[in-house]
Amino acid sequence: MIDRLLLTIVNIFFPPLTVFLITGPYADTLVNCCLFICGIIPSHIYGFYISCTYFHRKNKVRKGKRPGGLKSLVLDETVWNGGASEEEIDELREKREEKRRWKRGSGYDGRSQGYMTEGSRASYREPCERWFR
Repeated sequence: MIDRLLLTIVNIFFPPLTVFLITGPYADTLVNCCLFICGIIPSHIYGFYISCTYFHRKNKVRKGKRPGGLKSLVLDETVWNGGASEEEIDELREKREEKRRWKRGSGYDGRSQGYMTEGSRASYREPCERWFR
């Protein structure tokens, strides 16, 4: 919470520094410097956009969820991954796939409140078998 507040205050006075502190000396910082030279308001908007995206994805990673893919107008992987490394993102991806495989393989019926019975499995097979005859 303190880091968000600190970056917000820094963004009010000098937006390129905020983006530099989040991403480092990469493309997003260069874009924000150009926006700052062209006009201060676009630089503030872009700085808040980068910081909000970064902290939103950081919270997702902290909760054990994948942060998502590419984000428009964001050029740095640090913001895309919420500060997590590629190994951590791969682990989250594997956990998600394992969870999906478990649901698929266990006979869990996502449309009902429980597991599929043998009769409901047969009713699902019938239309499929008709298609392949």
